[in-house]
Amino acid sequence: MKSHRYLWLGTAVLGTATGLLVPKGQKPAASAAAFASETPGKGTTHQEAAKDAAATKTAANLGPLPVSKDSIEGLLAVEPAELYSRVGLWLLDASAEDTAAFWKAYQGKGDVDMWIKDLIFTQWAKKDLDGLMEAAKRDGEEGPAWWAWTMSDPDAALAAMEGQSDSIRSFVLRGVANFHVERGMKMLEKDPSMARFLDLSNLSEEIGRKDPEAALEFLTRYNSHDLSTAVRNWAKDDPRRTLEWLAERSPDQSLIKQFAETVAEEDPKALAELAEGLPSGSLKRELETQVIRKLAETDPDKAIEAARKIESPSLAAQRLAEVGKIMVAENPEKALETLAMIFEACPDVTYRGRMIRYPSGGSGSYGTVAGLPEFITELASWNPAHVMDSVTEIEANAANAKPGANPPQSNSATAMVASVWLGKDPEGFAEWCGRQEGATFDAGASAAANFLTNRDDFAEALAWSQQIKDHSLQLSSIMSGFSRWASSDREAAIRWYEQAALPDDIGRHLKPYLPKNDP
Repeated sequence: MKSHRYLWLGTAVLGTATGLLVPKGQKPAASAAAFASETPGKGTTHQEAAKDAAATKTAANLGPLPVSKDSIEGLLAVEPAELYSRVGLWLLDASAEDTAAFWKAYQGKGDVDMWIKDLIFTQWAKKDLDGLMEAAKRDGEEGPAWWAWTMSDPDAALAAMEGQSDSIRSFVLRGVANFHVERGMKMLEKDPSMARFLDLSNLSEEIGRKDPEAALEFLTRYNSHDLSTAVRNWAKDDPRRTLEWLAERSPDQSLIKQFAETVAEEDPKALAELAEGLPSGSLKRELETQVIRKLAETDPDKAIEAARKIESPSLAAQRLAEVGKIMVAENPEKALETLAMIFEACPDVTYRGRMIRYPSGGSGSYGTVAGLPEFITELASWNPAHVMDSVTEIEANAANAKPGANPPQSNSATAMVASVWLGKDPEGFAEWCGRQEGATFDAGASAAANFLTNRDDFAEALAWSQQIKDHSLQLSSIMSGFSRWASSDREAAIRWYEQAALPDDIGRHLKPYLPKNDP
């Protein structure tokens, strides 16, 4: 449950962050705290009451909110982009009966917006809690209703949740974390098991306003896996200290990427300096990738030159792919030239071997260099026929440059382009493939068979496989499609097998997928 947007209603209505505190029709100087709760002892701490008083003072300087002229019928016809602020203003004066009527009509339309629902429920809970709960039970919205109740009367909601389901407890405790942060922190300190219910990200955000590092330490202490916002906020404030924190803990790649992208947005000139002092590893590589990206935006030729100087073939290919992706929109032909450079630097870029050494031994794996599939997909979306002509030539040259580097057809650049082309224009791809000969035709037919197999169009996939001329590639393609088909619909696969008139050796390879009593 998201928690803050409803508080921005004042911004939408007045252009100022007074929040949904001041009901119109009253003198602002006396109304804000009363609207949140009548006394500090009921649903609000003295500190929160002080915050309400500050909001009241701000509201007093602004004057009363405008009066809503909307009716229920009119609100139901409002465009989605305007509905939040219009409903919020209307709710300030709406009776409990009108609120219930609007919710019933709005919910009946279907496609309920979560933000609108939260806005209605938080105000309805103050006017007629029993009516809200009855409607929520009817409409399958009990959890959000309990969450909304927690905003205005946490004491009552916390007391009433005892004996309720874990789901309801979760909504109430999340509401405590969203609306009553200090109380949520005290509950967590008293009982750390509450961490599985409380909204830790919201609590950490409040901590991070004063101490971004403490926010991250808080999240890690309670084993939260959602560190990205805290990392982003701290990186904006102190990138070097954030980098040190990350380097000490070896976090997952997504956090490293979040950090590097944040620095690239906030202070791109700091990227190279931060990367320079790091040892080899994922942090250094990600920062250097961002350096290349930023350079490509202003001087792509210089970025290409820098990438081609990198000694590691796979790293050079990765950086060139990053530059290429940036150039596709403005200069696709130059981006296509960059693709050729990638294969020159790293002929086995689509099926690159990696060896990881552990104290007890090593293990290897193969895969495409990061960034290449996205780059090829963007290129192919621009002009698949033109890119396919280039890619088949590029891959043929790469195979000659490094014999034995040929990847499985499913990993080839040809397959990547074919996947895009087949998705956009299958007839155009079929016509192109029909004009090809030899290895180029086989590559296209294999790519088509793989694409169709992944879409569970097995009969059409195997029709393409049967046209492949290279016997080894044909066998591999047919076995791949047939085994998948037999796993999902054995009877249909067997019917195809019986009518396919396959060569004897291919038929023998498919027999393990047939019933045991089959001849």
